[in-house]
Amino acid sequence: MNSWNPLVNQDFALEGDYGLSEDFTETIEFESGKKREHLKNTFIPYEFTSISLMLDDNKIVTAGVNNTEFKQFVYWHDIILRYGTLPFVMKKLNGEGDAVYKFMGKPKYDRAKGIVMVSFGLREE
Repeated sequence: MNSWNPLVNQDFALEGDYGLSEDFTETIEFESGKKREHLKNTFIPYEFTSISLMLDDNKIVTAGVNNTEFKQFVYWHDIILRYGTLPFVMKKLNGEGDAVYKFMGKPKYDRAKGIVMVSFGLREE
């Protein structure tokens, strides 16, 4: 299992709402017409649909080609996590301890004078 890249900060800004993932409950309708809703699983993951992270693209954090914080994030996402398709472990975004996350879609990058704002979504696995 991969971990969050230690050369990349974890100062996340949670934008907007986050909540429990959908489709983890099931409704059964009995012949009497009564309905009963229950969880399909005991674990319902959280979805964080809008997270921002400020990454420095000037400050050198390691030797080599991918030497800045931003380049380390891109390398980790694209190569280590195979474009975000593999899950990874990091601190929980809404509690204590660690959790397993997976990217929801491709990160978006906005650049301004050496700082890159990365926006993405995560889903707890």
